Amino acid sequence: MVRNSYGSTKMARCPICSKNAITKNKLGINVCKEHANFDFPDLKCTCKEVMDLREGKYGPFCICSRCGIMNLRKALEINKLNLIQNDKKEIIVDSKNAHLFGL
Repeated sequence: MVRNSYGSTKMARCPICSKNAITKNKLGINVCKEHANFDFPDLKCTCKEVMDLREGKYGPFCICSRCGIMNLRKALEINKLNLIQNDKKEIIVDSKNAHLFGL
């Protein structure tokens, strides 16, 4: 758990699947149990330099030796990698559970 503010905590999220991160991989990035052995590919910056992947106070980020710090999502977009999964699930509402949705 990560400290959020006085008296409350914030759960860290896996950068790949957005589940609760409960372990760290070999790079030291908080990930879920399913992605503990996941190897992040070598990420390149727009200037063609290889970026280092690090974990900070606000989550994972990348560092380029020429350009500086970059958000992990932006680095994945530049490299045209779709590692972050935001799957939307369809919910079927029938007469048994309609009261849960105010119908």
